[in-house]
Amino acid sequence: MFFKNSMNWSEYKSTYPDPWQTSVLDVDVSASPNRASGSCLDLWPDHELPSDLEGVDLIFWVTGKDSAGNGVSLAGQFGSAVQGGEYALKYQEAEYRVDSVVISPSQPEATKAFELIITVTNTGTESGTPVLQLFTIIDGRQADVVNHTCEKIWTPNMKDICRVPIQAFPEAVTGVQIKIHDADGNLLGETEPFHIRAVGTGEKGESNLILYASIGIGIIVVIAVAVAALMLLGKGREEEDEDQFFIEDEDFLPAGEAVEPLPRTHVQPRAAAADAGEYATAGSTPPGYGGGGPPGGGESQMDRAKRLFPHWDEATIQGYFDQGWTIAQLQDWVQGNK
Repeated sequence: MFFKNSMNWSEYKSTYPDPWQTSVLDVDVSASPNRASGSCLDLWPDHELPSDLEGVDLIFWVTGKDSAGNGVSLAGQFGSAVQGGEYALKYQEAEYRVDSVVISPSQPEATKAFELIITVTNTGTESGTPVLQLFTIIDGRQADVVNHTCEKIWTPNMKDICRVPIQAFPEAVTGVQIKIHDADGNLLGETEPFHIRAVGTGEKGESNLILYASIGIGIIVVIAVAVAALMLLGKGREEEDEDQFFIEDEDFLPAGEAVEPLPRTHVQPRAAAADAGEYATAGSTPPGYGGGGPPGGGESQMDRAKRLFPHWDEATIQGYFDQGWTIAQLQDWVQGNK
């Protein structure tokens, strides 16, 4: 007898006139306990078994009497199975479940194909190859249907990936969703709504922009380092040129004698003779300036001047300092009178 959800199964009642099927069993009275057996019982004769067997149970019970008219004890009855005589019906077939759907790349671009990476599990009792139907929905309206057969065989309880190629969309579009059904039309899974991006704005384009920006930053850093290096090199050369400044013998007057430089437009008026002391004789000494510069790094102004002008004695140099000459001005004057 077939039951569904503890009630007579309507599919059976509409297919067969009898409330239940019967079959004659062979009884072995020599066995202890006695045994009744039957073979090759057709539980759904002359008709195709319905595909929906969810919640359908098959119940067996035994009726009969012995030669003394005694019935069979513990044999069950209508609606109540003999011990071990109740079974749940299930098709011997492959059955599939979709566990996840991933779009690759995650942001598809117009005119470029993409794919769905679908994780499928065979929850059935037989091996098989999944056959999927993919319905493309745009803004709630069906736009396309594609059938796809996965490329491998799923054994029972097997979980694996099925890759489904999706043809390129000709232009950008929003509100796209793809629903996945099995060959019988049962919904197995679906994507989250997604967008088709305009040409040139996909993930690769973004990667290129990042690459170009990185290159630009790198070039700026290299230029900055080069400029800093040139500035340091120029400063070093200035210091080196100053240290290498020297005077030819013919540039010097005898010790203690004043020198009159060539006229210079930027020279300030001469200091008064009274201020110049014995070094300020007219027409023989450099004109006066307003104050000398600070001493060179680590040495006094006089020590530096003696190093740069070794053929002048200290008194001559001090005389120029008293007239207002700086070391830099004396260097310019000597260079201009070579």
